Amino acid sequence: MTSLLSCVPGGVSEMSIIAMDLNADAGIVTVMQTVRLIGTLIVFPYWITRLTDDENGNHESISLDDSINKSFLDKIIKSKNQKIIFTMIVAIISGYIGYLSGIPAANMMFPMLVIVFLNINTNACIVTKDEKLVAQIIAGSTVGTTINASIFVSLKNMIIPILILLVSYFLINIGYSILCERKKLLDKKSAMFASAPGGATDMTLIGADLGADLTKTALIQSFRAAYVVSVMPNLIVLFVKYFGEIL
Repeated sequence: MTSLLSCVPGGVSEMSIIAMDLNADAGIVTVMQTVRLIGTLIVFPYWITRLTDDENGNHESISLDDSINKSFLDKIIKSKNQKIIFTMIVAIISGYIGYLSGIPAANMMFPMLVIVFLNINTNACIVTKDEKLVAQIIAGSTVGTTINASIFVSLKNMIIPILILLVSYFLINIGYSILCERKKLLDKKSAMFASAPGGATDMTLIGADLGADLTKTALIQSFRAAYVVSVMPNLIVLFVKYFGEIL
């Protein structure tokens, strides 16, 4: 369980909190996820740029249509404060339902899916920088309590797992880009940034700055971020349940 959660390319705090929920070693998961994130942000942009020097990276941006008809919620929830309160209420209720369901990580997955659905169909949901800051502080404090001196003492024994983890990401990244390029689904640079296992926002912005297709990279990274939080924990639980003893 700890090994599987350590290599899932999700957020550091999300994967660490899910690890605690699934009784995995959250400290090791946090360290491995942190190494993954730092390695991705430092190495991947240089790695991708070196492999795609021959690409111009000129992509047309797609402008979104703002003339979408307002929904019922948009008509009654208009002010910024109303949207914040509505978002928090929806998140708490759906999170509690997820908690009662007993599904792994459902207390995080349910609010995300409900807010995504509302955000696609309405403009009634919003989270400001202040709320994000509070959430980050709480998540960071929760994750921080799982790391102690013994984790760093055992860090020397984690060098090989860390190297295996990073090399596997590089192989998947180059393999994915070659496949997309040959099938003419994406250009190599956009495919590499779309499959880079960093933060969705970070990889999208860095990719756009270096000439990748902003729209396609953002879309794929967003689906990846949603997938690793909503689907992967359940797949991991099933895998460990049915194949853990065999392996």
